[in-house]
Amino acid sequence: MKTLIADSGAAFYTTGDALCGVPVIVMDKDDGSLISSRVYSNTATGLKLDCPLSRAPDRYDAYFLGSIPFALESGDLTFGAPQEIKNIAYVTFEFERGSLGVLDFYLAADQESQTSTAWQYAGSVALKGRTTYRIPITCPAQRGRTFRWLLLGLRPGQKITLTHLTFEFGQEANFG
Repeated sequence: MKTLIADSGAAFYTTGDALCGVPVIVMDKDDGSLISSRVYSNTATGLKLDCPLSRAPDRYDAYFLGSIPFALESGDLTFGAPQEIKNIAYVTFEFERGSLGVLDFYLAADQESQTSTAWQYAGSVALKGRTTYRIPITCPAQRGRTFRWLLLGLRPGQKITLTHLTFEFGQEANFG
């Protein structure tokens, strides 16, 4: 059975093959997890997907048409001091001119698992005009011994040339 996404406020293109084959990403409103499919057929207010989703979207989930997700994820980072507690204050992103769109930045600290990560949203990075963007980190994942970061982009046609990522942090001495 095909999954149907209905949106009474939509005005989807319906001429010819319409949106057939266009990628669809559904983002869970609760935890930000992503599921994806492609449009099999559509009406002006509904999308029939070509393969079933792993869960049924609810009316509060967001969906994106035509986007191919971009994700860049680090491994575990200790910043050279695995036993010391660090407090990340800012992250600066440097990118080349011509980069487009917005990236969402997630952070995790002191994860127990190598296979799943409890990401926390830390801010958005606007890739426009200037070639640097600095965000303050105020989420609970700003403090810990080991960190992971994730950059996520969902905008169609998003061009990204990221050149540097800089963390500004303080350390708490751990002599115990």
